[in-house]
Amino acid sequence: MAMNALKWMGIVAGGVVLLFAATLGFIAATFDPNQYKAQVTDLVKEKTGRTLTIEGDIRLMFFPKVGVHLGKTRLSEFQNDKEFAGLDDMRVSLALFPLLSRQVVVDKIRLDGLRANLLRHSNGKTNFDDLIGGEKAPAPAKPAPAAKPASPIKLEVDGVEIGNAALTWKDEKTGAQYAISAFNLKTGGVAPGVPTVFDVSARIQGNAPKADVQLGLSGTLRADLDAQVFSLSALHLNLKGEAAGISGLSVDLLAEIEVRMQTSQIDIGKLVFETAGSLGKDTFKARLTAPKIGMQGNALSVNDLVANVGGQFAGVNLTQGQLRVPQYTMNLDTQTILVDGVTLSASGKRDADSFEAKLDAPKISITREKAGGNDVTLMLKAQGPQLDANVGLKLSGVEGTGKTIRIGQFALNVDATQADNKVRGTLSTPVVANLESRVLQLPKLVGEID
Repeated sequence: MAMNALKWMGIVAGGVVLLFAATLGFIAATFDPNQYKAQVTDLVKEKTGRTLTIEGDIRLMFFPKVGVHLGKTRLSEFQNDKEFAGLDDMRVSLALFPLLSRQVVVDKIRLDGLRANLLRHSNGKTNFDDLIGGEKAPAPAKPAPAAKPASPIKLEVDGVEIGNAALTWKDEKTGAQYAISAFNLKTGGVAPGVPTVFDVSARIQGNAPKADVQLGLSGTLRADLDAQVFSLSALHLNLKGEAAGISGLSVDLLAEIEVRMQTSQIDIGKLVFETAGSLGKDTFKARLTAPKIGMQGNALSVNDLVANVGGQFAGVNLTQGQLRVPQYTMNLDTQTILVDGVTLSASGKRDADSFEAKLDAPKISITREKAGGNDVTLMLKAQGPQLDANVGLKLSGVEGTGKTIRIGQFALNVDATQADNKVRGTLSTPVVANLESRVLQLPKLVGEID
């Protein structure tokens, strides 16, 4: 008896599904949304004062997915036939049956030829003020009764594809013009807590400052909306072109980023930044790495930062320049700064003379009450047919407060020869600097110079 009941229930359910599918199929076959184009255009004109032109066909799907395919469409300026925005093609569809369980499963969203022309007039108004304005709806006289909280709707998107999009901005007041063209975006599945792979490319042009660069951006995004945690892994940013007078500009950035909104915390890991280019006759290249950078509120911490710089500047060929900072922490709330183990070195040539420089600052600590550090040493050396020089500087016993800095011993040694000119000497003294009165004291200056 029970088996017969289940059998008949299955037959009835199957019949209902077939009837529902047949009904949707009949609607899809007989309903033509294109016959309402004129009404939609008139409604947009009445509500916005803009002209909506749908050149392509509108095609609807009802089963097994609900979707729409929209062809070439244009939206005019306010009370003007000039194009404000438009697109060449749009396709969006979503699965039908997951809607019954409050799940929105969207197939790939495809947009092709999306474009917009933004303008700020000389009077300060923009050509989209009418679209973002409007009066706020009046508040209800009585608060509405609290509705029973509904179960949240789950949204999933299989992917997003935007092809050949463009955006222009023109400021008649300042003369600035910017354009983003050949914008392409492709993503994997988009859902809460699920890693989303993305790839972006675009061309960016501008005249203030002048720029023409090709942008590439890729990575994996994970968003936990409940915990307000967002992370970017395998992030890769690439720029090539010209900008701000720099030709042959190349920028590469690799990083792992995590943002925690509730605690205002940003963690950056595996940072690698490389850049190169030419500015007139000068050339440069630089590389910066930092395994870990942390920011929380007004606190900043950096570990194992290494920066290398090279190039030609004002006739100086810098073959090697390096800055190493094993640890740097700063907290503006507590007014503390700690720099541990800083070294700075550089070497290169100017004409036929070679040079070398090195700075060591093992530890510097600054708090609201006092400041202190280990010995700081600086060495400069130059050698060649025009100049032969050795300069040494040492700061010992560095300490102080927020008002005064004391250096137990400032010692300078110089031994230099240039053509027939020779200088050799030493200079030493304690140093007291009052930061409030801006008074510098050298209480025991001793020197010998030949």
